[in-house]
Amino acid sequence: MKAEALVVEEQSQGQEPPMGGSRRSRAGQLADPEAATPRVAKRKRWDVAYKLRIAEEAEKCKHRKGELAALARREGLYSCTLTKWMQWRRTMDEKGFDVTPDGKSKRSMRNEMKRLERENERLKTKLRRAEGLIELQKKVSRLLEDLSDAGQSES
Repeated sequence: MKAEALVVEEQSQGQEPPMGGSRRSRAGQLADPEAATPRVAKRKRWDVAYKLRIAEEAEKCKHRKGELAALARREGLYSCTLTKWMQWRRTMDEKGFDVTPDGKSKRSMRNEMKRLERENERLKTKLRRAEGLIELQKKVSRLLEDLSDAGQSES
């Protein structure tokens, strides 16, 4: 009897009942629909500048005991992620990839430049066509104006 009173008291205080029971409203529906569906974690993404900064910090503290683990905890990263980033940074240094302060590599900047040059050429071609059409419209307008003037002078 005391146990049933305890369950009723817990339910009235908004706590979960023991034994995995669910909190339901009077209509029998779940009180909180968000609680019924599990949340799916989104994949984390870090920009290059952040990776470089953390990899440099990790390189500095990898020789001191416990510092690498403290860095991983502070940043919310796994130690294997730090190891991969440090390895990636060493590879970048060995292959001679220069990285700009905003984190972009020179190679990615060259690729971006090529893409922008292609877009620039495409837009120049589009502009030349548009200017040609405008010139054509001007000529047609003048011809129609001349025909209109000639028709009025005959009448």
